[in-house]
Amino acid sequence: MDYLGYAFEDKITGFAGVCTGYVEYLTGCSQVLLVPRVDKDGKSGDGQWFDVSRVSQKKDKRIVLDKPSIDKNPGCDMAAPIGG
Repeated sequence: MDYLGYAFEDKITGFAGVCTGYVEYLTGCSQVLLVPRVDKDGKSGDGQWFDVSRVSQKKDKRIVLDKPSIDKNPGCDMAAPIGG
């Protein structure tokens, strides 16, 4: 299953956000990093990691960002984009 760019909600806490990171550990645990949207005051919250078994997909629409060519810049030294 693809996770990156899709909106999810944690089944236990109700924390919701867009998956901006995915990790699969050697031990078999897979987690997603969910980053919430800005609140009504324009403040951004911190992202949180959740086991994939704890989250449910909220929307079918995927957020896709334009990325520079990996040959020119792999992006590891660039700040994350701030959406509006």
